[in-house]
Amino acid sequence: MKNSTVSNNRVRYFDYLRVLSLFAIVMIHVSADRLYSVEFFGANWQALNMYDSISRWGVPIFVMISGALFLEKEVSIKKIFTKYILRLIIAYLFWNVLHIAYAIFISGKTYGITAVITSIIAGRNAYHLWFIPMICVLYAGIPIFQQIVKNERIMKYYLLLLVLVWSVLPTLTKLLSDFGNYQMQELSKAIIDLEGDMYIEYLTGYPMYFILGYYLSKKDFKKSERQLVYILSALGFAMTVGLSAFMSYKLGETYVRYYNFWKFNILLESIGVFTFIKYNYPKSEKMFTIVSKLSKYSFGAYCVHVLILKLLKLYAGFTADSFNSFLAAPCLLVLIVFGSLFISMILNHIPILRKYIV
Repeated sequence: MKNSTVSNNRVRYFDYLRVLSLFAIVMIHVSADRLYSVEFFGANWQALNMYDSISRWGVPIFVMISGALFLEKEVSIKKIFTKYILRLIIAYLFWNVLHIAYAIFISGKTYGITAVITSIIAGRNAYHLWFIPMICVLYAGIPIFQQIVKNERIMKYYLLLLVLVWSVLPTLTKLLSDFGNYQMQELSKAIIDLEGDMYIEYLTGYPMYFILGYYLSKKDFKKSERQLVYILSALGFAMTVGLSAFMSYKLGETYVRYYNFWKFNILLESIGVFTFIKYNYPKSEKMFTIVSKLSKYSFGAYCVHVLILKLLKLYAGFTADSFNSFLAAPCLLVLIVFGSLFISMILNHIPILRKYIV
C-alpha cells in the first residue's frame, strides 16, 4: 500500500508545515508592528499579544523542516556552499537592496554610500531577513550534524544537552528573575552572568531545532505519547500568552521576553505543532496539490511580505489595529500572505530569479 505521507520522494506534511509556518511568521510581524502602539493592556493589545504568542513556533518549524530534510541525505560540502549557501547569500543581498530602495525612494530616507553598503550587509531595513544568515550557518554545519545523527544514542544525548542549556536553563532563569524573591533574583543574575561567560548561545542555539526536526521526523509516536505532547504544547501556548500578559501588567509596559524562540514554552509549542501536523495533515489529493504549490512559493513570500506590510500601512493605512484587532490582524494576515504568495509565484516563473532569489 502506498504511504500517503511520502509522495514522489516528497514528505507531504513538510509542505503543510511550511505553509502554516509562513502564516505564523507573518502574524508575528503583523502583531508586533502595532503591539507597542496600541493602548497598553487594552482590548487590541490583548489580541495582538495573543496572536503574537501563539505564532512563535513559525521560525522554529522552518528550521526543523530544514534539519529533517538535510540530515536525511548525504550532501557534499562543495554542494552545500555552491548550491545552497550561495543561493541564500544572493537572495539575502537582493532583498536587502530592495528594502534599501524602498527606504530611499518611498520612505524618503537619505543614506551615504557607506550607510547603504552597511545596511545591506547587516539587513538593517529588512528585520526579517536575519533568518537567512542564521540558516546559512546551520547549512555550513550539516556535515557535523550528520555525523551526530548517525549514532542515535549520541544524537539523543546531544539533543538533550541542547534543550537543557539553550531552552530549559534560560527559561528557569527568567522565571526566577520575574517571580522570585530578592535572593532568587540575585541567583538568576549570577546564572545569567555564568551563561554569558560560557557563550552557550554560540554552542547550542538553532542547532537544537535543526536536529530536533530530524529526530521528530524519524520518531514514531504512540497515541499516548502524542496526547502527552499535545498537552505539553497547550501548556506552552498558555505560558507564552499568560506570562507575557502578566509580566507586562506587573511592569506597566509591554514585556516580550517569553516570545524568544529558545524559551521552553516556545519549544513546547513547536514540538506540538510539528507532531500534530505529522499525524493529522489532510489526506486529500486536491488539497495537497494546492499546498505543495504554495509551499514552493513560501520562501519568496517570506522575503517579500514585510514590503507588503509596509506598503499597506503607508498607502492604505491598514494595520492590525485599523479596527478591532481580533479581526483586523487576521484580515491583514490573509491579505499579506496571499499577496506575497502571488508575487513569489510570478518571480518563480522568471528563470534567473527562480534559481537565485525565491
